[in-house]
Amino acid sequence: MKKLSMLFALMCMMIFPMIQLQAQEQGVAENDIVGIWINEETQDTLSIYKLGDNFFGKIDELKEPNDSNGNPRTDINNPDPKLRMRLLKGLTFLTGCEFDHDEWDNGSYYNYVTGETNNCKIKIPDVNNKNRLSIKTFSATSSGKTTYWTKKKTN
Repeated sequence: MKKLSMLFALMCMMIFPMIQLQAQEQGVAENDIVGIWINEETQDTLSIYKLGDNFFGKIDELKEPNDSNGNPRTDINNPDPKLRMRLLKGLTFLTGCEFDHDEWDNGSYYNYVTGETNNCKIKIPDVNNKNRLSIKTFSATSSGKTTYWTKKKTN
């Protein structure tokens, strides 16, 4: 009986780390959001990068890069008139997101289409498909809006 107990304990010691490793492989990792993404709503190309312990996002390419006059698009919807002439391309719109287990939150999201800045929470809705993000923006007075981004395929 003692040998059987020892054998069982040994098998558990061998199997448990494999189960843990498999769970980690199937979960969400901190840097899973780093990369180039396509906003499914606007079709703009956006980059998420890590700086220190936080994650940020900037506009890489706009589906419609120019305004009706053929000039590069600027931040015309910004509530601050002094910022309305800044170019959208290269604009940092996502700041300060922190990874917390399976999501990124505590960040700020500037919606360059509406000119609104809100809190945001980013998730990978399906851990088996890490090529899609959900970005929920919300404020103290609104339940928010969720948009989806797809990871850009690289050659």
